Amino acid sequence: MGSNNGQRRNNGNGKSKSKGKGNSNSNNKSTSNNNNNNNTDSNSNPSSDYVDLIAARLGYIGAIIATIGDGVAAIAAGIALRKMEEASLAESRSEVDQFRQTENIQQQVDFYINELIQIRKMIK
Repeated sequence: MGSNNGQRRNNGNGKSKSKGKGNSNSNNKSTSNNNNNNNTDSNSNPSSDYVDLIAARLGYIGAIIATIGDGVAAIAAGIALRKMEEASLAESRSEVDQFRQTENIQQQVDFYINELIQIRKMIK
């Protein structure tokens, strides 16, 4: 009977006892600890998954806000560009108007110079 390690033996009262009970309990404890570790990991996974889900949602919201911000920045840049173009166009129109006025004044001066030349010729 010394070799019945881990085997059950009936002592006549209907109950069976196990020799090497310490070995099977330690194996059960080891298995139980592994199961507890697995349960702990799986229990921590839902909260970890929840945190990951929240992080993903926040990332998504941040991306939306950044996209809206980029859109607003693009609109602002478009408005600024339009204002600069209008200012540049107004400036060039002003320059063209000044050039036309200068040409007109030059034509008038040329006309009066020619008139003076003719009057001078008539006086001589």
